[in-house]
Amino acid sequence: MFRSRRRPWRGFQTLALLVLVPVLGCAGVINPALVTTLGGNPVSVLPSLEGFTHTLLMNLSDSSIVVRRQLRFYNDEVVVISDPLNTLEWKSFTHNCNLAGYQVVNISIASPGGGDPIDGPANVAELLADGDFFCGSLIAITFQGISPNIEISIEVF
Repeated sequence: MFRSRRRPWRGFQTLALLVLVPVLGCAGVINPALVTTLGGNPVSVLPSLEGFTHTLLMNLSDSSIVVRRQLRFYNDEVVVISDPLNTLEWKSFTHNCNLAGYQVVNISIASPGGGDPIDGPANVAELLADGDFFCGSLIAITFQGISPNIEISIEVF
């Protein structure tokens, strides 16, 4: 009744598929969930981390502030940075994974009457790498409240 036809290109199609699947997987084209479904390891097809730690400073208070941060690196270098933040302003920073410690040292709050700023210690413990945060973490620091009672909250994602 029906004749079986032999397809001459079937071997070529199979060979092309065997070559293209690993290449497309390494290029990030194949969905990692598909690789897992097929019994593979999805980590092998995902791009590696870029090697950075990210920091997000958010001022949700009613005053402008200046934040002093201390960054401690594995090569024993210590850097203190001052960042001004207006009301409802945010800033983000990227640090390489040589970061060993991160601390908000103190903040200066703009005086409501326009006088001298109010300086005060942050009273926040230093975050340590490989314990409190890791390479690739996001450190979100939020300042909120009504001047001069501004609270600091730190979350690590």
